[in-house]
Amino acid sequence: MVIPKMDRYIGTTQDNHAESRIFQIERYTSSTADISNLTFKLATKDEKGNANLIYLEKAVEEDRVILTWTISENDVGTSGTMLAQIKAFDEMGTLRWNSFIGVFYVEKNLNMPDVSQEQLSDYEVMLQKVTKALEELDGAMIASV
Repeated sequence: MVIPKMDRYIGTTQDNHAESRIFQIERYTSSTADISNLTFKLATKDEKGNANLIYLEKAVEEDRVILTWTISENDVGTSGTMLAQIKAFDEMGTLRWNSFIGVFYVEKNLNMPDVSQEQLSDYEVMLQKVTKALEELDGAMIASV
C-alpha cells in the first residue's frame, strides 16, 4: 500500500469522523480475477498492539475499486504509529486478497491523555468541568460573604 506522505497523518486521539482516506485498487490484477465482488476491510494495529478490523465503503468503476475509510474515534484511540493493511473477503468470509502493509500516524491532543473506550465521553468530561467551575464559584461567593 502506497500512502502519500501528507495522507499518513489521520488525526488526533478522540477525533470522530473528522478525516477520511480513499484507496484505489485495480479491479483486475495479473494474479486474481475481478475483485470488485469482495468485501474490503482495513486491518490496523497500533503501537500498543491493539488490533482493529474496519469496514471500508466500496464503489466500483470500470477498471478500479474505490474504498473509503471514514475515520472514527475507535480508529484513533491511541497516539503513535499505526500499521494498516487492506484485506478482501468473499461472501463466505474467506480471505482472498491482501495489500502490502502501510503506515499511518495518530497525534496526541494537548493536555489530553490517550483515551480508551472505557473512559469518559466528551459529554461526561464537559459535565465534570462545568461542575468543578460551579463549585469553585460557589466557594468564592461563600468566602466573600
